[in-house]
Amino acid sequence: MKRNPSLLATGLMIIMAMASCVSTPTNDSTQTDTTAGLPSQASEPAPLAEALPASEAPAVAGKPVPVLKERTEEYQVPVVLKETKAFADGVVDQIMENTWSQDYSRIISSLIRKPSIPEPAGKTSYEYKNGILAIRVNYGPDGAVQNRLAFDYDAKGQLVRETMADGKGVVQSVSEWSWEDGRKAEWKVLDPKGLVLARTLYRYQDVQLAELLMSDGAGNNTGRAGYRYNDDGVLVGIQYFSAAGTPQDRIEYVIEAGLPVQEKSFRTDGRLERSRLYDYGSEGQILKMTLTDASGRPRESTSYEYAFRTETRTVSYYE
Repeated sequence: MKRNPSLLATGLMIIMAMASCVSTPTNDSTQTDTTAGLPSQASEPAPLAEALPASEAPAVAGKPVPVLKERTEEYQVPVVLKETKAFADGVVDQIMENTWSQDYSRIISSLIRKPSIPEPAGKTSYEYKNGILAIRVNYGPDGAVQNRLAFDYDAKGQLVRETMADGKGVVQSVSEWSWEDGRKAEWKVLDPKGLVLARTLYRYQDVQLAELLMSDGAGNNTGRAGYRYNDDGVLVGIQYFSAAGTPQDRIEYVIEAGLPVQEKSFRTDGRLERSRLYDYGSEGQILKMTLTDASGRPRESTSYEYAFRTETRTVSYYE
């Protein structure tokens, strides 16, 4: 059985949102998509090779023309079972445990506990329709519903709407996405009456996200974000700009073996604000994230425990 060490996103999307393991949309209604340039953990790996058309099959004088063939390979997809957050001195702050379906294809619930209190500090339940996440409900320590998120998709399975309601079912906000060629094209945040509050346009260079253009509900420019990549196509930086075009905060990534091992956040004046350090397992999954302050002193850490789901893919090659 072969394993895929390139599952970078296993890490980062886990950190941002546990539900990212199952293509769970975020309930953050803010307008800046800081992870838009990163691969999603829930996405399947790209094929190991792309087949050339038969007319482009390499031919060598005196030798048979290579024949296009296919083979099926298995690979492992990590899913988070447990997430432990601790302070710098090692004292555990909280633990989140996830319950999955038997084949680890769907997350069923998440339970948050704190060592300081006997009862659960929170819970999240997930409901599916046609195999796709349809509803996520967040509960408070008392078991009462805090908020409910409903997700709608188009015929291609692309998320087009997220509706957030409070514990009484009253809609608080709505996010809508439009897509072009399988990529996000626009994101709108609306109030309960349907009035557009904010808008983000996604701009691409070839296959990579290059820029986010942000505006308010009236269409006035509120800023933008630029994405920078290295020669291998790995995201290495995000620069934010004000409406006037003045550079604001920025994020830089230190890459080793194709994976971000450090994420550095800088203030508008150029001073380092904080860093995140990432430790990886053999499958590219994040084992530990350590948050440090500007001086490099650890402030907190998050550790992850996994199970693995086996999936298959078809690989095309010439022989």
